[in-house]
Amino acid sequence: MADVDGGPGPVTPRSGGWWPAAALFDLDGTLVDREPLMTAAVVDVMADTARPVPEGEAAGWVGRAWRDIHVELEVEARLGWDLGAWHGRILDAADALVAAGHEVRHLTGGAELVARLHAAGTAVAVVTGSTRREAHAALEALGVRHLLVDVVTSDDYPVGKPDPTPFLLGAERVGVPARGCVVFEDSTPGVAAGLAAGMAVVGVTEAVPPAGDPAHQDLSAAHVVVATLAEVDDEVLGAARAAAGGGGPSGGGGAGERREET
Repeated sequence: MADVDGGPGPVTPRSGGWWPAAALFDLDGTLVDREPLMTAAVVDVMADTARPVPEGEAAGWVGRAWRDIHVELEVEARLGWDLGAWHGRILDAADALVAAGHEVRHLTGGAELVARLHAAGTAVAVVTGSTRREAHAALEALGVRHLLVDVVTSDDYPVGKPDPTPFLLGAERVGVPARGCVVFEDSTPGVAAGLAAGMAVVGVTEAVPPAGDPAHQDLSAAHVVVATLAEVDDEVLGAARAAAGGGGPSGGGGAGERREET
């Protein structure tokens, strides 16, 4: 995909609207949908080992950092693969699946929202449980890497979401206090991490499987929930800020406010 340009220039928010000082995007399931690909890759890698992973178990790791999953599965103790070796096998399996025709979906409105925020003067970063190798390749393919101030990956922090450390590190790297940040997330651990960091949180349901699916994510704790990133504008962000207790439009909804399309 060609690079997305930065948009038409700074945008003044409407009354009740808000362009945050910083926007911190999750990657998988929020900007791109690589979760099915990576789930299949893990299942393939572990299939012939002493610790096979059923698809339903792997699907339940949405939003988690590779380091944390590696520890939970005791991969090094059971199989002798350190984190780098194990993850390298997973990436090789993912590459093979893509070569065989597995598609990675770019989610609705993601690249365009990054461009609009950048044009409005917002510092935009990605905070992901993926590794640097994965994240940079995905963002280059999406065409937005050049618009980002930073990319925080699981290579950069010791403990992943739902711990707030990844988002707090993202805020530190872009030089913005937590109260000036908005988080975009598609997972339960990601929403919890954003809330624990003291940030306004927007949940995005486009890539979330239905209730009852092992990979289903409960985003109801987010300050605002939208179906796709194409719905996000300064008014939605103002509502999220108000619900987070940071001012904005009077009477902004509470946690889990869902924006209805008009």
